[in-house]
Amino acid sequence: MPGDESVPDAQLVVTRARDIAAPPERVWPWLVQMGAGRGGFYSYDSLERLIGMKTESAEAVLSEHQALKVGDTISFGPWQNAYATATTVDCPNVLAMRLRDSAQSPFDWSWSFVVSATGGGSRLIVRARYRWERRALGPAVRALDLGDAIMTRRMLKGIAERAERTF
Repeated sequence: MPGDESVPDAQLVVTRARDIAAPPERVWPWLVQMGAGRGGFYSYDSLERLIGMKTESAEAVLSEHQALKVGDTISFGPWQNAYATATTVDCPNVLAMRLRDSAQSPFDWSWSFVVSATGGGSRLIVRARYRWERRALGPAVRALDLGDAIMTRRMLKGIAERAERTF
């Protein structure tokens, strides 16, 4: 998938998907505006706030956040270095990003969103690829993936609900 090249030697790869009754052009605006201080993540805002993310999921397309390009960053919250860098922006089909705090970081992660047209709408596929350098981080990353599964499922539903509305 697009974005896989950012973390080619991933130790954990997770792919999730959802069908959406809207064309890719109506899904894309919700993806490109994701992020803290932008459109949010369309998940459980209250849970995100519990961990300090201070995000609020937008209920409308925000014109000021529609011009994302390769190299731009997407914030995940108030923490230093809690951001991803856009590595692929191919409207309306592919948004890929990579998170790595620094070259010395023991953790590397990519997040890709691929929107494909189907007969009646779109298929949104989300892939996360994880790599860690310290053996002790493996169980922590796998535990975080359980939370990610819950949040991503809600995020996919939130994107679908918004894209399927007439706007």
